[in-house]
Amino acid sequence: MDKKVVAFLLPDCPGYFTELFYRMGLALKAHGVSPVFLATTPYYERVKKVDLNQACPVYYLNEYLQKQQQASEYQHHVIDNWSNYASYSRQTYFYGKSLNTLQTFKRVKAFFSTVFKENDVKLLISEGVSNSFLYLAHQVATDMNIPYFGYMGARIPYHFNIHTDVTGNEVLVNKEATTYTPTNEIPDYMKNSQFGGLFDKGYSLFSFSFVKELLHIATTPTFRSLEIGNSKTYLYKVYKIAFKRIFYDKYFNKILKIFEPDVKFSKERIYVVYPLHFYPEASTSIFAKYYDGNELNLIKNIAFTLPENATLVVKEHKSNVGNNTKAFYEAIKQLPNTILLSPYFPLKDNLNKFDAVVTLSSTVGFEALTMNVPVYPLGEIFYQNYPGSFKINSYAELDAAMRSITKNTNQKPSDTAYALYSQICYKGSFNYMSPSCMSEANVDLLLKPAIEYLNGSPLVKHRNDKA
Repeated sequence: MDKKVVAFLLPDCPGYFTELFYRMGLALKAHGVSPVFLATTPYYERVKKVDLNQACPVYYLNEYLQKQQQASEYQHHVIDNWSNYASYSRQTYFYGKSLNTLQTFKRVKAFFSTVFKENDVKLLISEGVSNSFLYLAHQVATDMNIPYFGYMGARIPYHFNIHTDVTGNEVLVNKEATTYTPTNEIPDYMKNSQFGGLFDKGYSLFSFSFVKELLHIATTPTFRSLEIGNSKTYLYKVYKIAFKRIFYDKYFNKILKIFEPDVKFSKERIYVVYPLHFYPEASTSIFAKYYDGNELNLIKNIAFTLPENATLVVKEHKSNVGNNTKAFYEAIKQLPNTILLSPYFPLKDNLNKFDAVVTLSSTVGFEALTMNVPVYPLGEIFYQNYPGSFKINSYAELDAAMRSITKNTNQKPSDTAYALYSQICYKGSFNYMSPSCMSEANVDLLLKPAIEYLNGSPLVKHRNDKA
């Protein structure tokens, strides 16, 4: 019987699912599967106080890159420059420059190629592709015909999706799926961020638990990572920006009052909402890479193309306040028939009042479809070909689409979007920030698709970019 080896990929960004993957590795061993871990550095292993070596062999990229190598060992690897973009976007945001070279990426591919071959890896498991470490691993795995399972918390609570390609367009179909009945529960993907809920009452940078965590991080040895550079320097910058965002949240909202608190809807006008995105994250740097970092240009094109009886409502993301400048906001407000809406406006509760949504890859688009509000996505997103969704592939297509928008008279709830989306959702929580996610029962749910594949079940896939 062939040895079944599953490789878990652990980048330093986000790095928070180290403990969950450790538990998944132990659970696989109980099924006769041999796990191995490939990590950028031991940093988050130390932060989370998890000893991966107790479960299986661990290969660290930082140790591999420190070794002397002949160029002939890695120069033959071909690099797609987009493989660096997600990390480039994050690194320029925090450091003002990219931290890696072309030769480094070639060596990273050599690292993956060597480990995959030595262990005869049959399957990769990680988060969906969100950085260079995962992007390059996916490319090497594709060349070696090794399936990639990229886990992501679903847009419905206590469910997850599995991406098998880089952009999340190719996903696994759950043959046992049942249609989800909507609730007010927050979906797991919104919980998988330490700072995503920075301004929510449930999270405080001034709490005892935060100070305790900070002291622990400060005493953890530092490492040089492909993704985040010096781990201590990176976290210093993360916390610095977090406090900056708290200040600017109050400055823009309370002092300058730069946002409109509400929208005064009129029956005679058309209302189109564009939700701003949080930066930096894969929803823009991977799923909408052609628009990443230049939303103002996109908003300008929307505003100048809409009919004269239309109002463009641009809503800031509440976790992104402080990333955008006063000049950025003022430029939006100067556009014709455009409103800059408060990040705290309850958009989900008021989506049925809008006539259309234009977005890169926001979940707002999916929520709009459940209310029969037309959506125009520009990035790659799972709902791009759902009924009522009209994928935009260029500014020329955007121009034609915006000119054709009319009042939406069919604003009744629809089950179609949930019925379609449920087919690619699996039961189980990938909220790796929650202790309940680590339970034996939940780990079993997360591993079920992988174990079925390893036992010979064929992979059934769906392409989101095809009708």
